[in-house]
Amino acid sequence: MTVVVGVDGAGRSHRLRQLAAATDLSVVTVDGRTGDSLGDQLATLAPGSCLVLVDDAHRLPDDTLQLLTEVARRGVAMVITRRPTLDRPTLAALDREVANQPAGIVPGGIEQLHPFTDAELTALLSPDPPPERVVELRQASAGHPVVAVALASSPELIPPPELVAWVQRQLALLPATTADLARVLALRLGLPDAALAAAARLAPDQLAAATRELRDHGLLVPDGDGMIPAVAQAIVATLTPTERRRLLDDAAGALLAAGGDLVAAATALAAAHARTDRAGQVYRAAADRLRFTDPATALSWYEDASAAGVAPTELAAGVAEVSALLGRPVELDPPAGLAPAERTRVVLAGGAAAAQQARTNRAADTLLAAEPPGPVLAVPALVAAGRLGEARSAIDTAAPTVLRRFAEAVLHVSDPEAALPLLIEAAEAVEATPPEMVLPDTPHALGAVMAVAAADVATAEQLLRAAEQAGTGGPVAVHRHRLLRAWARLRAGRYDTALAELRRLADTPLPGRERLLLAALSAGIARRSGDIARLREAWRMRSRRWCAAPWTCSWQNPWRSCWWRRPACSRATTSSRH
Repeated sequence: MTVVVGVDGAGRSHRLRQLAAATDLSVVTVDGRTGDSLGDQLATLAPGSCLVLVDDAHRLPDDTLQLLTEVARRGVAMVITRRPTLDRPTLAALDREVANQPAGIVPGGIEQLHPFTDAELTALLSPDPPPERVVELRQASAGHPVVAVALASSPELIPPPELVAWVQRQLALLPATTADLARVLALRLGLPDAALAAAARLAPDQLAAATRELRDHGLLVPDGDGMIPAVAQAIVATLTPTERRRLLDDAAGALLAAGGDLVAAATALAAAHARTDRAGQVYRAAADRLRFTDPATALSWYEDASAAGVAPTELAAGVAEVSALLGRPVELDPPAGLAPAERTRVVLAGGAAAAQQARTNRAADTLLAAEPPGPVLAVPALVAAGRLGEARSAIDTAAPTVLRRFAEAVLHVSDPEAALPLLIEAAEAVEATPPEMVLPDTPHALGAVMAVAAADVATAEQLLRAAEQAGTGGPVAVHRHRLLRAWARLRAGRYDTALAELRRLADTPLPGRERLLLAALSAGIARRSGDIARLREAWRMRSRRWCAAPWTCSWQNPWRSCWWRRPACSRATTSSRH
C-alpha cells in the first residue's frame, strides 16, 4: 500500500507508473467511472491478486472513495496519488486505510514528492552545463518538476508554449476569485495580506484557503506564498492590456485602503509600469511620505504620479516643498483651485525658496501674508531685513512650539552670547521633532553664525555637524552648512580646511544666498593668501548675473524694479552697480 503525495506537476502520475512497473501483480486502474460497474469490478478483487492504481484520488467523488476504502480494508494492494490537502472526510478515510497497511510498497506508507535537486536539474540540461545555468533554472522554476522540464529546453528560460498551456489549464480549474488571486500574485507586487485579498476580491478569511488551493495546483514556490517566477511570467504573458490595467488598478486601490509601506508598494507598481488613476495616487502617497526625508526620490514619485494622470493641483503643494528642499525655484503664486491648506503649503515653500535666493524682503512679505505658521517662519527674514517691530508682532501668532522657540531665539541676535544658547536649544528641538514644512533657514546655521560672532568656532562646527547628521533643512541646507563651516574655519585662520570645504562644492548649483557666501569666502581666502588671480575670479563670481530658471531671477537690482516676474531674464548688463 502506498500514498504518493505531491502538488500538481510534481510527478505524481509518473511515480504511479514507476510503482506499477515494479510489481508482478496484475494492474487495475481506477479512473473517473462511478456507479455499479465500478462497484462490481472492485467487489471481485481479492488480496494478493492485483494492484489497484488510483491517480488523483482528490478528484474522485465521495461514493468512489468509499468503495476504494472498503477494498483497501480487505487488504487489496493499492497505490493512490493525491494533492497535499485532505479536503474531505472520505478522502481522509481512504488515505488512512492505504497508508496504514503493513505491506506498503514504501516504508511508512507515504511518499512525499519534492522539488528537483541541483543534480536532477543538471541532468535536465545539456551535458556539463555551467553552474550559473543550473542556478538560473532553479530560480526560475523553484525546482518544480513540470516547470523545470519545460524550461530546460528554452535557451533564455522563457516559458515555452507547453508551460503556458499547462498554466492556463490550471487556472481554468480554479474558482474565478482564486484565479484572480493567481493573476495578482503573478504581478509580483509584494502586497500585504489585506491588500492581496482586496485586490483579488476575496474576503480576508478566504485568503488562506485560496492560497492553499494555488499551492496544491502547483503554482506557488514550495517554501512560501510567492508564485514560481516562470509561472508568473507565463500568466502575465497571457493577460490582455485591459486585464493587466484592471489588476494593477485593483491592487493600487487595495494598497491605498490597507495603508502599510506605500513606498514599497509604489516601487512594485512602478516596476510593473502601472499608469492607472489609483496607481498615480499610490505614487503621490509615496512622494508625500518621503518629501521631507528624501525629497529627490519624492520628486521622482510626483513625476510618476503626474504621468499616471494625477491632477497638477493635487501635486502642487508637495512639488513646491520638495523643490524648495532641493534648492529649485518655486512659483510664489499658487495655482488656482487649491484647497486652503494646500495653498498655505505652496506659499510657505515659496517663501522659503525666496529666502534661499537672498530675496529677504520678498521672503518676509510672502511668509508674513501666509496663514499660520507663516508669520513665525518670517521672523528670521524680518530680522535680517531690519524689520524688528514686525518680527516681534509676528512671533505672537499661532505656530508649533519648535518654530516659536526658533523665532524667539532669532530676536536676540543683536547679542550673540545671549542668542547662542537659545539657538542651540532651538536646534535640538528641531532635531528631536522635525517640522513638516520647509524652513527658510535652520537654527543650526544661525546658531553657527552667532557662535563665530561669539568667538566659539568649536560650537559652530558642532552645530553644523549635527545639522548634517540629522538632515535638517533638506539637501539645499547641506550646502549652506558646509559653506558656514568654511566661514568658521576662515575666521579661525584654518584657510586650507576652509578651501577644502569650498572645493567640495565645485560645480554644484547653489541658490543665490549661498552663491553670495561662496563668492565672499573665495575672495576672503584669496585676499588672506595674497592670490590676486583668485581674488579677481571671486569678484567676477560675485558680479556675474545668473538666472535660476526662465521664470525666476535670483538677482534684485536695488536701483530699479526686479525683473524676476518676466518670462525670461536675458538683459545683459555691465554696470558696476550690479
